[in-house]
Amino acid sequence: MPIALPTPVPPEILKRIVLLFGYKELGATEYNWILSRDGEDEPLVLPRLGRVVSVIVMDKVFEHTGMTLGTYMAIKGIVENGSDLPIN
Repeated sequence: MPIALPTPVPPEILKRIVLLFGYKELGATEYNWILSRDGEDEPLVLPRLGRVVSVIVMDKVFEHTGMTLGTYMAIKGIVENGSDLPIN
């Protein structure tokens, strides 16, 4: 049986997915975003550069956040439809 892997996305999309999952941005550097969720000891560091985020990094994001592949795909659909964007 094949292993299900996440669909790689650009860094900005992954950040929006993680924000919708309940994280808040604490800060940023030239190369990374630093995010956290209330009660977490370790911040989540996401890359800002590159065309897409590697599957290996995305797997570590899932491990850190507790996000499942199904949840990722559902939130990714919301982000790709633009439903997460604020209404001006």
